[in-house]
Amino acid sequence: MEDIHRSGTELGLLGIYDFPGAVYATDGSNDRGVMGAGFFILNEHRGVCCQLGRGVEGNSSNRAELGAACLALEDTTNQQDRNPVILLSDSACFLSSSQKWTGE
Repeated sequence: MEDIHRSGTELGLLGIYDFPGAVYATDGSNDRGVMGAGFFILNEHRGVCCQLGRGVEGNSSNRAELGAACLALEDTTNQQDRNPVILLSDSACFLSSSQKWTGE
């Protein structure tokens, strides 16, 4: 039943659940000047999160979203295998800037 449910989700329709590499979902937040960033790795069922920056440096949701993507990309360097990686993000800032260097 779970497989049927998953196949109808957005990730299922994209074929993410059958992807042979690592799938990272990222998100960042900015709540009352406190920025947070994190990611979840689908195939490993683990996540990482942290607080970003200091208030005196300024804050923005874009900075938090980009920080989450950087955390995920840094984590890929710890992978022993060199399998492909998918990084899922809802950040327009990250998606538009990363298209310039990924070719996608």
